[in-house]
Amino acid sequence: MHPSGHFRQQAAAVQGAPVTVLILLRNGQSHADARQAYAGLLDPELTPTGIAEAQTVADLLASRGVQLDVVMTSPQARAVQTADAVLARLDQAELPRVTSWRLAARDLGCLTGVAKPRAISLFGAESMSEWRFSPGGKPPAASPERIRALPWRPTADFLQSLPFGEGESLREVEDRLRPFWEGALRTELAAGRTVLVVAHTDSLRALRRVIESCGPDDVDALRVVPGQPLAYRTDTSGNVRPPALYLENHAAL
Repeated sequence: MHPSGHFRQQAAAVQGAPVTVLILLRNGQSHADARQAYAGLLDPELTPTGIAEAQTVADLLASRGVQLDVVMTSPQARAVQTADAVLARLDQAELPRVTSWRLAARDLGCLTGVAKPRAISLFGAESMSEWRFSPGGKPPAASPERIRALPWRPTADFLQSLPFGEGESLREVEDRLRPFWEGALRTELAAGRTVLVVAHTDSLRALRRVIESCGPDDVDALRVVPGQPLAYRTDTSGNVRPPALYLENHAAL
């Protein structure tokens, strides 16, 4: 059978042309998620619930006949551990892996480490909406004192690739993701490989905006639901074919 199994065969039969598959997955529940805190570039690990979520994703992939060829992840622990749990459950721990800082979470500046309900009370719903959902909206930088007090500090080598605590707009995340899409990711898809990308809420949202060439008014609609693998069909040039579909709701693309 072709490396992508029944899923790719069914998709090709439906569309009448060869397709490959790109699957996007948001990391499982982290300790920051459990506290309802904005993690951003912090590096919390998965909770037991997060590991179980990843194992459930693996079961869903297996039930759909998906056989992965390559996994690409953010370097942050919650993404790496999600990928580890998925591959272990699939008995594919030796699958080729690519780790890229470009897939890292968005730097949330002064929101980093703040509980979500408290953030609204501190900064107001209007500012929060602008910072979180406007492509150019950018949280102000965190103070040096605040940065020193944060838990789950990222490693020094990771900080060499991205500034920490300065704040990042979604558009800036798109800018750092575009070379990754046009290079490593699209190359794998054009070669006919099924790719799983494990990253974070805003980096996946930004990636979707890049690969779908989206306009400015669709930011919230592009959120990837945690624990739900989202799949695109792609052609032999590596171009995506929207719409993206949640595998839980579709037996085949």
